[in-house]
Amino acid sequence: MKKQIDTMTGGRFISHHPGKVDVYYDSRSRVIKCDGIELVEDLLPETIINNDWPKRSYRPQLETCSENLIEFKLDA
Repeated sequence: MKKQIDTMTGGRFISHHPGKVDVYYDSRSRVIKCDGIELVEDLLPETIINNDWPKRSYRPQLETCSENLIEFKLDA
């Protein structure tokens, strides 16, 4: 299977990767799904330096695994 992108409305898309990995992106987060595990990450604000597009960095927010729920507690 090749990597495939499904475009949705509002700038959202889903990226399908080999090995049953799907990644959903929107303007504020990404959700990674793989073999019953789901990881939700929030986009971190990045400053633009020298008119360069900022690198997208994410902070883990929530992970689910089958019926169990694991939350990440992060220092703010």
